[in-house]
Amino acid sequence: MVLDKIARLLSQTIGLDPDIASPNQIARSAETRRVKCKLPDLESYWARLQTSATELEELIEILIVPETWFFRDGKPFDYLKTYVTSEWRPSPNRNTLQLLSVPSSTGEEPYSIAIALLEAGLHPKQFEIDAIDISHRSLAKARQGVYTKNSLRGEDWKPRSRYFQQTDQGYELSESIRKLVNFQQGNVMTSLARTQKQYDIIFCRNLLIYLKSEVCEQVLAALDRLLTPGGLLFVGASETGKIVAEPYKSIRQPFTFAYRKQEGAGGVGGAGGAGGAGGVGGVGGAGGEGGAGGVGGA
Repeated sequence: MVLDKIARLLSQTIGLDPDIASPNQIARSAETRRVKCKLPDLESYWARLQTSATELEELIEILIVPETWFFRDGKPFDYLKTYVTSEWRPSPNRNTLQLLSVPSSTGEEPYSIAIALLEAGLHPKQFEIDAIDISHRSLAKARQGVYTKNSLRGEDWKPRSRYFQQTDQGYELSESIRKLVNFQQGNVMTSLARTQKQYDIIFCRNLLIYLKSEVCEQVLAALDRLLTPGGLLFVGASETGKIVAEPYKSIRQPFTFAYRKQEGAGGVGGAGGAGGAGGVGGVGGAGGEGGAGGVGGA
């Protein structure tokens, strides 16, 4: 069946777990692109997918639906501020706090991190935030920094309203905040494999639940390689079972879902064992922290 072939291609390309992905969503996305390409049937569209990397990117773009907002879940950002004020100390060899948000979606999470760090008393020169996502469209929106009320839901953003200016297009985030995040386009596995940078804090929330087990292990192994001993890894509420007891220890703060990498710890592969090398890339996560109606991500 054509849709089964498309599902397998998505699994091979972005690590999407075929048991998690909604067949109906894949079917709707493929049909939308078939019509857009003016092709007579799904068999013709399947042939196009196999020969066009650009079309595969287009399919992924509409399959991965953003669902994220500023200061989502609240508590992780509260703990981040506590950690910065009570534990983190710059050293002569490492005087800048390094943070990674992956996947970063349309920017709400990494921008929330930046605001939280400023509220904790850090100077902008004391931290660097990298943000990675597979979706060109999501990254374009993130860099533009203009949001609707849907991204500003809940109570946590209201004290931060001073960072936004209402315009005809929506709520525009201050340039002083936008310039604090370095956005990069990339497939999770390939991007993480390339970087040699070390991070003190990594946010990877609600991506792992969408990955097939072997890719999940690879992503966890890659994150572990990038995270410094003593560093913090934030995951989604449904992903805590994927973090092995060693070398990670839960910080045990309610609704925070963060783990500390133990000093002198070895590598980690994930819940299923040691992470494999090479292989496919992860779901890019335009979903930012779980998709509504589609595949999500940080």
